[in-house]
Amino acid sequence: MISLIHGFSSSHGDPLVGAFAERLLTPVTRPFYDMLRHWIYDGELSDPYHEFFVSEQDPNAVKEGDDVRNPTSASSVWEDKYDLDTNMIPSIVTQDFAQKVFLIGKSLNFIRYSCGDSSWVEQYSKAASKELRYGDTATLESWIDEAYKTTMARLMHLMTDKFHLYEHLKALKDYIFLGQGDFIALLMESLSTNLDRPAGAQYRHTLTAQLEHAIRGSNAQYDSPEVLRRLDARMLHLSHGDIGWDCFTLEYKIDTPVDVVVTAWSNRQYLKVFNFLWRIKRVEFVLATTWRKCMTGARGVLQTVDKTVAETWKSTRGEIAAMIHFIGQLQYYILFEVIESSWDELQLAIHAEGCTLNDLIEAHKKYVDQVVAKGLLGGKKEGNSKMNLIGDILRLMLSYRDGVDGLYSWSVAEFTRRQDAEMRGGSVDTTSVGTDTVFPELKNRLRELGRQFHRKVSSLLSDLAHQRDVELRFLPVVMNFNEFYQLARPARDKAGASARK
Repeated sequence: MISLIHGFSSSHGDPLVGAFAERLLTPVTRPFYDMLRHWIYDGELSDPYHEFFVSEQDPNAVKEGDDVRNPTSASSVWEDKYDLDTNMIPSIVTQDFAQKVFLIGKSLNFIRYSCGDSSWVEQYSKAASKELRYGDTATLESWIDEAYKTTMARLMHLMTDKFHLYEHLKALKDYIFLGQGDFIALLMESLSTNLDRPAGAQYRHTLTAQLEHAIRGSNAQYDSPEVLRRLDARMLHLSHGDIGWDCFTLEYKIDTPVDVVVTAWSNRQYLKVFNFLWRIKRVEFVLATTWRKCMTGARGVLQTVDKTVAETWKSTRGEIAAMIHFIGQLQYYILFEVIESSWDELQLAIHAEGCTLNDLIEAHKKYVDQVVAKGLLGGKKEGNSKMNLIGDILRLMLSYRDGVDGLYSWSVAEFTRRQDAEMRGGSVDTTSVGTDTVFPELKNRLRELGRQFHRKVSSLLSDLAHQRDVELRFLPVVMNFNEFYQLARPARDKAGASARK
């Protein structure tokens, strides 16, 4: 009705009709402006006949077009409690005006009920509330702008100062994205013995005790108690044959109202990245331990008079060095090229002048999306060949470590046999290696695992070298700077080369 009468007042050809319609708008719009005043000064929707352009949603209803399997459509007080119906916006206000009004009321409602600051809303309403009426559009817009700035500033103050949103985001990066290196290293070292056992043999009190030990022994101890009390260690759902490494996870608990930014969907993405980084860290830890053992043994129990054994150990150390280089470059790419660069973009966005909660939510979602898409080399989805290849490579590295442990045990036994022979004063039998059946099996197994590792890495780097994303294309350049791996060209390049010939 308002839009219809406003149409007569603004575009009717008869001046008498236009003037009459203009006078008529003042009483006709009074209920609309009363609803508007309640909304922008109290954050309350007073609309018994559903005439306002803001509507309250049924919390149990699923919006049309929402997919219940879609994690981004999870219910949220901020996102889903109120909705802006553009079809109900009268022609006396613009779309931008209506959007600003919508955000003002939604923010006040969020401050009152989710942030528990109803006293401020009441004081603000008493001090700022004005009678709104049709007529002076410029004055009305200035009042709306003032209300918008005040409510947005208060909401951001609460989220950052009272609820420590920035601290929680930093803690998620430090602990779930493994940015706190000394803490993660100490946690992995203290848990390694336990996590080698079956997943069903892991106990909550043991995990908690080791988590506390890692906190006290690292720089994590200087974080605020509010952050540390939210950190927890637990086991994911177990499957038959899983060991502790497969099921362990860190968890950072988020409460209302911070969960409007770090949503349930965001938490799932954080968990995906943590699980991937934890697997990489585990392999790095295992390889570093094996490398130290081999380097120490080279000056003692691994010394041998047999050239075949010596050559095998030399090639084995070379393979371990190649694996350590690969895992180090992959880890550097994810932690620095992806997470740190995305974090810098997030900081610029959330500290920008005039940043609103909507802007903050969008910036955080973009940050998480970037980390998942680039850090997981295209996202953790079915059919992601790069993630499947990395999974195979990590398993090959662990198998290679087991093979090295077997070769080490054999070498220690051989060294002990020679030492015993020397102590008895007899001659050392140097032909035993040639007649031994265990050593050839160990050597062949290590050689085959090394070949598989090189083949898988070459396939992965070939795939990455032809990605659209520049950073993904640069990763194989760093990993293969000396052209150690032979990369295959894509089929279209080969076809083009043949055509040119």
